[in-house]
Amino acid sequence: MEKGEARKRARENGRYLASASYDKVLRVHNGRQNFRTIWSHQHSSPFTALVWRSNDVLVAGSLQGELMQFYPTKMFGSKTSNVIYKFSSPIPSIEANSVGNQLLVCSSRTVNVLTEAEDHSWSLQRRIDSMSSIGEPANFEEPPVIATGAYYLQDESQCAVSYLWHGLWKVDLETGESEWNWGPDQQIGTSTISPDCRSLATLTSALVLTGLT
Repeated sequence: MEKGEARKRARENGRYLASASYDKVLRVHNGRQNFRTIWSHQHSSPFTALVWRSNDVLVAGSLQGELMQFYPTKMFGSKTSNVIYKFSSPIPSIEANSVGNQLLVCSSRTVNVLTEAEDHSWSLQRRIDSMSSIGEPANFEEPPVIATGAYYLQDESQCAVSYLWHGLWKVDLETGESEWNWGPDQQIGTSTISPDCRSLATLTSALVLTGLT
C-alpha cells in the first residue's frame, strides 16, 4: 500500500464506513450523513488492514503487526485500542467469518487463524503456510513469500489465499492442506472476494477475475 492510500471497509448494513491509512488515523464515517466522520483513533503506527467483525466491532491491523479491536459505533465509542494479538510483521489483510468469532490474518508468509473464546479472549488456532514446500528464498534473486489476502469460501471450511509473487491457493482450514489454483506472471498486490464467495478479483497489471468453485 502506497503512502497516503487508504483502506476502506463498509459495515454489512451499509451505514458506516471505516477507513485507515498511513496517516496513523482510523476513522468511521456515517453513510447516512454524507459520510461525516463520527469517530477517529490516532495510533503510533500506520494502519494497514481493517474489517468489521460485527455491526459494532471493528478490527484493524497495523504496520507494526498489532491486531486491535474497537467499538466505534457504540454510544460514546471508546478510542482505547484493545490489542488482541501481536505479530512480528505488518498485517496486510484481515477477514472475519460470518459469525465474527474467527479471523484470517495475513502476516508475512503465513495466514493466521484466530478464534474467540467464550471469555472473549483470542488465541491462535493455526498458521497456514501454503508455500512451505519451496522454503525461504536463499537470496534476493528470488522473490520473498508474502501473503497479501485470505478469504473464506462458501462453507467457511476453506479459504483462498493470494500471494504477492506466488499466485492464488485454496486451503482447507481444518487440515491446512493446500492446492495451487492460479498463478499470474505479475505480482498480486490487492484482491477482493465476491459476496457469494465464488469469485476473486485480483489486481496485477490488469484486473483478473478467477473462479473458486
